Parts: sequence; C-alpha cells; structure tokens
Amino acid sequence: MGSPSSSSSSSSPLAGAIAKLGEIFERMEECKRQQLVDLEKIRMQFTKDLELHRMQLLMQAQMELAKIKHSVDIQ
Repeated sequence: MGSPSSSSSSSSPLAGAIAKLGEIFERMEECKRQQLVDLEKIRMQFTKDLELHRMQLLMQAQMELAKIKHSVDIQ
C-alpha cells in the first residue's frame, strides 16, 4: 500500500481542480446575478417610459376632448 504522502500528492491535483471549478462557478454565479440586476434596471426603465407615454396619450386625449367640448359650446 502507498504511504499517506503518496496518497495526498495524488489528491492534490484533484483538490486543486475542484477548487478551480468552485472559483469558476462563483464567477459564473456573480455574472448571472449582475445580468439579473441589469435586466431589472432595464425592466424598470421600460416600465417608467411606458407609463410616461401612457400619461402623455391620456393628456393629449383630454386636451382633444376639451377642444371638442369648447367648439361645441361655442356653436
């Protein structure tokens, strides 16, 4: 049988590979989290822009109705 030193030397590359795999996984998870944050920022901006556009359309419609009502009142 092999001595403990030969066993630990053969597991050292495996431990190193596992550690490196863990580091890669952590970097991937961090990138994924950052992408989710970026997507949420984009979604929030889109929602804000959509609401602004909706309010502008509503105001335009109210102005048009007021013009129509005013022209009917004059006649």
